[in-house]
Amino acid sequence: MATLLRETTPEFRDRPIAERPPSDKAALDERTAGLSPARTLPQLAIVVPCFNEEEVLRETARRLGLLLDRLGRAGRVAAGSRIVFIDDGSRDRTWALIEQLSRDDERMGGIKLSRNRGHQNALLAGLFTVDGDVLVSVDADLQDDVEVIEEMLSEHARGMHVVYGVRNDRSS
Repeated sequence: MATLLRETTPEFRDRPIAERPPSDKAALDERTAGLSPARTLPQLAIVVPCFNEEEVLRETARRLGLLLDRLGRAGRVAAGSRIVFIDDGSRDRTWALIEQLSRDDERMGGIKLSRNRGHQNALLAGLFTVDGDVLVSVDADLQDDVEVIEEMLSEHARGMHVVYGVRNDRSS
């Protein structure tokens, strides 16, 4: 089953905010077994802050899941890549949907904040909590094109440590 964390659990609360969780050496060894150092596949973690996203969450999960499928088949990301939804104190059924998504797809998980902390704090909670070689954030309403993640992975593979996107058109 996928990981579900609540802000009040020790797994979440006891992590120093200034430290990313250490990589799991066994998982890293498993992902890289038999690969040359130049061919190591990154574990991708997509962080999705959510606030009252009941209407769009299933479609967001579907599209991100298809993206992970495609990237995995193309040998662009490791099998342990995942999507983590951060519920920022939603008052609708967002958390219930995240729980259902995590039961249906082991690549999906969630973190539930105890109350609305704001978009940036929800994003930081996700970035400081998830484990991965490459961390990408997207908004739950998919106003940004998730297909750009593939281009970002290409830039990362070429040695870029930080890759970010800038929207050219804000009409959507």
